[in-house]
Amino acid sequence: MSQFAHWSRRTCGAASGPTAALTLLTVGAIYWLEIYPQVRRELVEWERRARGIPDGALREDALGKLTDERLNPEAAALFAVLAPRPHRRRVVSLIVAYQVLYDFLDAVNERTECAELRNGLQLHRALAEAVLPDRPLSDYYRYQDNEDDGGYARALVETCRRIVRTLPSVSRGAQVLARATVRCGEAQSHNHAIGTAGESQLREWSLAQASERGSYLWWELAAAGISCLGIHALVACGADPASTPSDAATVDAAYFPAICSLSALLDSLADYDSDAGTSNHSFVAHYDDNGHAAERLIAIAADAAAGIEHLRQRRRHAIILAGIVSYYLSCASVQRGFPALAATRLMRSACSLAIPMRAVMRARRHLHAIRVTKGQASRAPRSPTSTRAAGQAVPAPSMRAAPAEGAPAARRRRWPPRSRASAQGPSRTAPGSRSRVAGSDR
Repeated sequence: MSQFAHWSRRTCGAASGPTAALTLLTVGAIYWLEIYPQVRRELVEWERRARGIPDGALREDALGKLTDERLNPEAAALFAVLAPRPHRRRVVSLIVAYQVLYDFLDAVNERTECAELRNGLQLHRALAEAVLPDRPLSDYYRYQDNEDDGGYARALVETCRRIVRTLPSVSRGAQVLARATVRCGEAQSHNHAIGTAGESQLREWSLAQASERGSYLWWELAAAGISCLGIHALVACGADPASTPSDAATVDAAYFPAICSLSALLDSLADYDSDAGTSNHSFVAHYDDNGHAAERLIAIAADAAAGIEHLRQRRRHAIILAGIVSYYLSCASVQRGFPALAATRLMRSACSLAIPMRAVMRARRHLHAIRVTKGQASRAPRSPTSTRAAGQAVPAPSMRAAPAEGAPAARRRRWPPRSRASAQGPSRTAPGSRSRVAGSDR
């Protein structure tokens, strides 16, 4: 069976038909009636804390993320639908605080003066310490001059740690969670260090992750590494009293690299034209051509759909996966030029629910663009070095989406200019066939 057929059959099997429609309605009701109002309240409080940051650059980083990328924590909170209802409110608070922390660290580390690998690794210790409460807290700003955030990062970390201690099964999956958080912090740090240490160090890190995933290409693993979606899924899993260490390992294997990689690659696909000719790094620009990109995205989507089959609440995970695909394919930018072939093939093979989901997301993009415009108008001009973290948001049902094309751009990660030849380097593929993702024939 072809990869295209695998993706279509498995995704539609879990996220189409009357049962899937009922699942979508249930998930949507939980999100909009329970989760979303709480997220809004939590973000108001974190914004209040951010406004009190003494250092101007750090305050700008925090407020910029909370305004321009507010969709990240709003959408990441969708993972709370996986948590049992008695623990759901705490999981929402945990995921919101964790996503706000992730975005803040991303903004700090991407500034040129803070992009050194040593500094990035020190900053991103917070990602592990936030969900592993037995670990001692680090001095996250040890290697940079501006460090007076008024306790903002520490407050985010402490909030996460306090909630993690109350969840019944997080400790059972602690080893898996530790590995996932360290991996994410390392990937982010190596990403940001390209300007000071070159691309080869990111490629080397990525290939080191390929021991059991040899058919993923190095930039696909790098894209997967920077995503914290798997961490959100793991903490939601940890809220289930029946969850076991094996469940945590299965969730991690389903999300890394497949779902995390697909999300970041689709984000890169949507930004392909706007990234061209700039210093922005484009993951999908590493592919030979748009046919190669389409082939790989279909293969990774098939791997993602196959991994979901083994999860508890697989239908809810399938709705999340379908939402990720629909979210990025609702961008007008993927309907033309290089991205069009992959976008067309993915959408054609996705479940039937993806079509109305994509239509709703297009409408939400317009509404969100209006809000972003108002938020930017109320702040001082952004620093030219401020950028956007890619591929982190997961759309919620009826999905609150990213800015519409033509709206003020969200902050983007800046990378040093490079030629296609130098970027691809001598190691264009990880070991194994590039046309097949490990596990896609399961």
